[in-house]
Amino acid sequence: MSDIEKSQPGFPTYNRRIANPAPLGLLSFATTTWIISLFLVQARHIYVTNLALAMSLAVGGLTQFLAGMWEFVTGNTFAATMFSMLGGFYLAVGAIYWPGSGIAAAYAGTTDGNDALGVFFTAFFIFSVIMTIGSIRSSIAITTLWASIFMTFLLVMIGTFREQEKVLKASGGFGILTSAVAYYCGAAGLWTKQAAFFDLPTGKQAQVKY
Repeated sequence: MSDIEKSQPGFPTYNRRIANPAPLGLLSFATTTWIISLFLVQARHIYVTNLALAMSLAVGGLTQFLAGMWEFVTGNTFAATMFSMLGGFYLAVGAIYWPGSGIAAAYAGTTDGNDALGVFFTAFFIFSVIMTIGSIRSSIAITTLWASIFMTFLLVMIGTFREQEKVLKASGGFGILTSAVAYYCGAAGLWTKQAAFFDLPTGKQAQVKY
């Protein structure tokens, strides 16, 4: 089992009739976060970022949310909450910037747009605090992932409220770090002894009995 699978044990692996959904959730989160973070730091001078909308809705949103639903089936409350909420976050971001929703257009010509977005990011910053604390007894890799998510949301929140482009670019830098850690955790879940010639160390912590 991967470390995120053991963050709250449900059924033993040999009793499960479905595959481990954690790598799917981690890799869909990592891929979407990596692309959007590169757009935030304006890598290769990319200023038209409409591609991020498709990634938010399809990969970071729907795919990750479905991984969260399957984690409920395995009995892993921590992973189910993680993937469902982060998937919901990306679905919400996609809905905000989807022209057909009219959400972004409703704030055009007003000064409320950044404040409204700041409140939105604050809610997920609070969620990241809860999850970071809840990950401490899982593994060093998962705790590092949530610590980087925490910092990313913090910087996005501050940059949005204060309309500071440099702070938002810094959040993109932390987002790249976050995606790298998420890629590592996802690979650690996929590269098991049965599927690969080696496995990745994740710094296992003492497991809590639930």
